[in-house]
Amino acid sequence: MSNSANKPYEFVELPSKGLCYHENSPLRVGHIAMYYLTAKDENFLLNLALNKSNDVRSFIQSKIVDTKISVDDICRGDLDAIFIWLRKTGYGDDFIIDVTDVNSEKSFTTAINLSDVKNNDFDVCEDGDGNFMYFMKNGDILSYRIIGYYKLESLYEEISEKTDKQEETLDFLLGNYTVSVNGSKDTDFIKNYIKQIDMEEKVLYWLYINDSSPSVNNVLAVNIQGKDTDILLKINSDFLIM
Repeated sequence: MSNSANKPYEFVELPSKGLCYHENSPLRVGHIAMYYLTAKDENFLLNLALNKSNDVRSFIQSKIVDTKISVDDICRGDLDAIFIWLRKTGYGDDFIIDVTDVNSEKSFTTAINLSDVKNNDFDVCEDGDGNFMYFMKNGDILSYRIIGYYKLESLYEEISEKTDKQEETLDFLLGNYTVSVNGSKDTDFIKNYIKQIDMEEKVLYWLYINDSSPSVNNVLAVNIQGKDTDILLKINSDFLIM
């Protein structure tokens, strides 16, 4: 732990190891300095919960020590790690969760230990500047980068206002993910290339990006009536403010 301007902070290890950020990004080092939650922060989060507000983005930004880092650039897996760290340091390791036994359909309340949530391995090769390669069936080489979670949310909102068709949505999102096609970085060429790919290849490309992205292992074992059951820990705004 270090101290800056009398405000204690700690470095949070990122699942991405910094690999999905530009070489000159402060996040490239693979960790991020975060201020600890204060009593004032906890009151703020309580107000967010009571007022059903979703203004968690600006709150996370306020807890980042390095003002050169924008929360909008942080990918989903790294943001999950930050959420978990904030929750643990603010409220402790125990997290109460409601689970349902799939066999009896009965609901139970149990506590999980957030220290059991570990970062998944992330060993995808990249080019030194946060770009990753994908090989098409025909041998074409695509380069893509992982979009920050809040930027991706904005892209979803943008495309949802224009269309609800799956292929048009994929064209738009993949066009934003893709940095180059066979070395060409021309944005119009990239968008036209994506549109001409058949739907099956688009889905495979999309799945590869998502499956290969940095993440935390949020599948945890809980004991329900003497039986270990795997549950999925949902890490979202409610996770932090409730």
